[in-house]
Amino acid sequence: MHNTSKQEWIAKISDPKSLAKALKYRQLVRTVIGIDLPKFEPPRELSDQPPSEPFSVTGSKNLTTIKNISNGNNTPKKSDQNILPVPVRKVLDLTAAALPLNPDQSTLWNRRRVALLSSFSSFSLCTELDLTASCLKRNPKSYPAWHHRKWSISKYKSNSLSDDDVVNDELCLTATFLKMDERNFHCWNYRRFIVGIMLGSNCVDGSWPTHVATVMGPQIHQLGTFGVSSLAPSSPSILKDIVRSELNFTSAAVASNFSNSSALHYRSKLLPVVALIDGRDNITSKRLDLARNELQSIVRDAVFTEPHDQTAWWYHRFLIGEFARPTLTDENDVVESYLTLLREEEEAIRELIKVEERGCKWAWVGLHAVISLTAEFEKEVDTDKKLRICLDTLAEIDPIRKARYMSMRKNYHDHVQ
Repeated sequence: MHNTSKQEWIAKISDPKSLAKALKYRQLVRTVIGIDLPKFEPPRELSDQPPSEPFSVTGSKNLTTIKNISNGNNTPKKSDQNILPVPVRKVLDLTAAALPLNPDQSTLWNRRRVALLSSFSSFSLCTELDLTASCLKRNPKSYPAWHHRKWSISKYKSNSLSDDDVVNDELCLTATFLKMDERNFHCWNYRRFIVGIMLGSNCVDGSWPTHVATVMGPQIHQLGTFGVSSLAPSSPSILKDIVRSELNFTSAAVASNFSNSSALHYRSKLLPVVALIDGRDNITSKRLDLARNELQSIVRDAVFTEPHDQTAWWYHRFLIGEFARPTLTDENDVVESYLTLLREEEEAIRELIKVEERGCKWAWVGLHAVISLTAEFEKEVDTDKKLRICLDTLAEIDPIRKARYMSMRKNYHDHVQ
């Protein structure tokens, strides 16, 4: 029922053609599930490496551009199809017909992967990318389709993915889907997966290596070493260029829509990498500089434009409460710079509250967060009074959560006693 009203859905399933299609799909599913596939055991010569059949990657305006060199087209050779066990070939054919009708059927995707692993020599990356592209056109937020696309790419040799064309085409694919729905978090997640390949890692699973730590973990699970790529870690210069490019991509997405929480989330993952690259000598100071720039160039514009939209306020809390926050062991000048940042934010938020005539809930929540963080490093005389005013005002303008605000007030009072 994606993007379909209840009335439209009832009308659709009442149509004879739709009913016939549904019955056909149901029969396909029953047939696929009823087929006994041979048990998958990786051949000895393939257990530690991907398939040896050569593949090349060429640029194209299409969504998928892999071409089998030995065949010269985008489909497996007939000889390959003929040597497939009948159950395997039947499962591949039936799932290829059924999945575009309903790409959310995980059982069919699982059966297809078992069939592909049973005869890995016939595995065509282009075929799998074409199939998933067709499924994603029907439902751009299909969990199983996005997962299968990642799985297909992860099963290929590193030199099949080292060509920039395939990576650039996949990035273009994500850009195309994000133009249709800029907050499609499945697509944002897949983009991070592809960027992980560009950065290089020990296996193609979506991890982001930074030569110091892995800032983004794997998106798919790898069993053993079968079909796993071994890309060499990228150089610091390549890492910097890629991260900067992604940061610019998220900047454009946020500028287009301040409510794009997916873009801001991605940005929250990129900023620590930027701080790690640019501030090796003093990461904490670099984080403060980045946070101040984000607050002034993105958050300030967003909250003054849409003060009742919580998206920018959550990003604001991440910046001041997590990203820029120093530890108690940091030097005094670092702590003082952080306190200066908090005072600037308190002044800006109070100005917004004045403009909104005290009626913006999220501004008061943000002000309470700023004052609480300031109190952790510097106890002011009127801190208790400021926090009490914030919570009393929130209880007044947001009565549904009054009990919560009163509980916060009591907990703070008990803590300082």
